[in-house]
Amino acid sequence: MKPFFSDTPVNSGRQLELDITRGLAVLFMIAVHTLMEFGDPVFKESPLGTVIDFLGSPPAAPVFMFLLGAGLVYSRKGTPRELLNRGLRLLALGYVLSLAYIGLPAYVADWLGRPFPLPSSPLDAIFINDILQFAGLTLMFFGAIKAITPQPPALLLIALGIAFGLANSQLLGVQVQGLAAAATTGLIWGSGPQSFFPFLTWIIYPLAGYVFATFLIRATDKTAFYGALLPVSLVLAIALYYVTTEVFRMPIELDGPGYYHHDLIVGSLFLLFTLFWIGLWYFLTRSVALPAMLMVTVTRWSRNVTAIYVIHWIIIGWLGVWLGFGHYGAPTFILIFLAVAAAADALAEIYARLRTPTAIPAR
Repeated sequence: MKPFFSDTPVNSGRQLELDITRGLAVLFMIAVHTLMEFGDPVFKESPLGTVIDFLGSPPAAPVFMFLLGAGLVYSRKGTPRELLNRGLRLLALGYVLSLAYIGLPAYVADWLGRPFPLPSSPLDAIFINDILQFAGLTLMFFGAIKAITPQPPALLLIALGIAFGLANSQLLGVQVQGLAAAATTGLIWGSGPQSFFPFLTWIIYPLAGYVFATFLIRATDKTAFYGALLPVSLVLAIALYYVTTEVFRMPIELDGPGYYHHDLIVGSLFLLFTLFWIGLWYFLTRSVALPAMLMVTVTRWSRNVTAIYVIHWIIIGWLGVWLGFGHYGAPTFILIFLAVAAAADALAEIYARLRTPTAIPAR
């Protein structure tokens, strides 16, 4: 009988279902950020606004972070030193980005006499902890783990995820006063309103992604692998959602502090959804003939995810200085969203080609 898992990798290289889910997460990310900054209150509460809000929540950031962990299994640059250096660069980039899309536009808006939603003072942008800082900390954390054990066992990573999640649940109510102090502790837990992706809240996703990828890369039959994963994750997600919302009456928030600073129970629900979502796209790509242009585009978004993230926020920040924030309905929102997405995609691809001028374009 053929073993379910091989002792050596059999699914090496890029995995289409992972590229598709990450590429779609890029699209959803741009849509929800455009909605957050430009949509008026009525549109945000409309059916379309609600759908965008959902797509920009469980299928976006949790998927990104899950695939960050999964990518470490497939990466050829995974030594402790390489992970440390990459993590430090992302951590620094996060603070530079905050100044580029919030701090500097806020100065210009103030000079022009125009309102700008954040922050109270332009220099306060340096105290915002966002997803790039979390990604940087995650890479450094994995670098430290790999320095101790080059092939981290799944049980160790699962135990760490549970321990960090429990610690996070205990610390969520602890708020720190003062921007500088809150920005420091906010890297670890949601200790203040400017901490959006604290380590203890979100580390469950890359840890789970790493464990997932150690099995995926050795699965001798991917269809059987996802055939088991898809229904199990779906049933468990539905059961956990029912128990959480109906038995314990806990709300599942898709934005605001309740989303960014969720506890281990909500994290487990989002994680189960992520597993279901990836499995769903595996079977969709095998059973439905998706347009080739769509596949190429989504794969490009997946490949250029960091550049698109940085560029789209800079565009949104500066565009808001001229257009204003929070008072556009569906027609104008759609135009802004398409413009931001197209510009970020094009600029990120230009940047990628400048970095690798000999690369062969995807066909």
